Amino acid sequence: MKFKYILFALIVFCSTANAQFIPGQILTAQELNNAFSGVLGLSGGTISGPLTVTGVFTAPNISLSGGAISSATITSSTINSSPIGAITPSTGAFSSISSVSPIAPSSGGTGSAFFTAAGPTIARTYTFPDAAATILYSGGALGTPSSGVATNLTGTASGLTAGNATTVITNANLTGPITSVGNATAIGAGQVTLANIATEATNTVIGNATSGSASPTALAIGTCSTSSSALIWTTNTGFGCNTAINASTLGGATFASPGSIGNTAAGTGAFSTLSASSTVSGSGFSAYLASPPAIGGTVAAAGAFTTLSASSTVSGTGFSTYLASPPSIGTTTAAAGKFTTLQATSTITPSTTSGIVGTTLADSANAGSIGEFPSPTNLTAVSLTTATAANVSSISLSPGDWDVQCTAVYTLGATTTATSFGVGISTTSATFGALGTYGNYVGTVPAGLGTQPSYISPIIRENISTTTTVYCVVNSVFAVSTMTANGYLRARRIR
Repeated sequence: MKFKYILFALIVFCSTANAQFIPGQILTAQELNNAFSGVLGLSGGTISGPLTVTGVFTAPNISLSGGAISSATITSSTINSSPIGAITPSTGAFSSISSVSPIAPSSGGTGSAFFTAAGPTIARTYTFPDAAATILYSGGALGTPSSGVATNLTGTASGLTAGNATTVITNANLTGPITSVGNATAIGAGQVTLANIATEATNTVIGNATSGSASPTALAIGTCSTSSSALIWTTNTGFGCNTAINASTLGGATFASPGSIGNTAAGTGAFSTLSASSTVSGSGFSAYLASPPAIGGTVAAAGAFTTLSASSTVSGTGFSTYLASPPSIGTTTAAAGKFTTLQATSTITPSTTSGIVGTTLADSANAGSIGEFPSPTNLTAVSLTTATAANVSSISLSPGDWDVQCTAVYTLGATTTATSFGVGISTTSATFGALGTYGNYVGTVPAGLGTQPSYISPIIRENISTTTTVYCVVNSVFAVSTMTANGYLRARRIR
């Protein structure tokens, strides 16, 4: 029986050598060594899983060498008597410290995602006061930052401008000459006002009196204010005063008693009235008179013309007053005169011997003028019916007073006989007018006479106010055969 218990115990031990402890189980020293060797390496092993150590983690309690602690949380502990972690350390020094996670502001960080400080040789202070990671640094030279905004820089002007600084901030306290290297080299237009220019002495101007380009200087202007004084300018000297403006410099003339104008070349001048007792010459007069402007373009003070004509309207208060009550034309002997249009509201009495001169050029009067002679429409070989009126000519007359006359020529057939012929002026087509506007010729014309009889109407006055057509009307009493007629109409405007 005892053997069975021993055998059972060996079987259990062999099968549970690496198992967890069972409450109430009695183990031998060998079994305990085997169990601890699988759970906690006392030397040269690795501790994994949760581990809680109470008290102070110092060398008398535990020594860690040649190993690593990973994925572990150390709270309420110190390293070399200095707190780490959740509270702000009072002192501490690290050869290298880095963080890839934000350092909370409560722990002296700024929330930045990355920070590295490697091996300073002497004490340095780095402060991140806000989330924008603005660096405030003390304890040595800043060096050359890639970018940044400085709120307080000190140093010499040459040091501050080294490297071609792109911007000098507003209100910078700069003294001495301002220079620029690599940036703007000139002051912008309109940036310097009169108030920025240094004050100058009384009666001076800023300018350049030299004969070439030069920097401006203050040029003094002496007293030059008398009635016979005038400022003068001398190159390479500046302003001076000419006090010799008198009769001698004006060619012996004074304004109170001027000499003859024209002794010297005039620059400009204006005259209310200008007259010449002899020839007026000069390129200016020649050019002006060759192509003068329209008279009236400027206000004339006075003027006289031997001949004056106008092709259009003449206006002006002078003309209006004169023409409203003009003197009689001819009361004085006129040198010459011409009119484009001449009207008279009363009698025109020409010379009884000279009269009104007629044309000698074999030309024709214009339409609407006295003597107008329009062209008629004359017809030929108009067939006639015995004792029936017919038109042999016509003419269109414009309003006016006309003298009109017509001549008719008759052609009889070889066996035709006729007893009367008529011709007259009428304003009604194919109709004779009133007595006195036509002529009627009675007489027997035998057949085979072989002649063409012709008859003339009276000269008839046509006094019309509208455009009117005037006809030459004829008729004949004939028998046996045929008859034709030609008409010739003339009209003359008599007034």
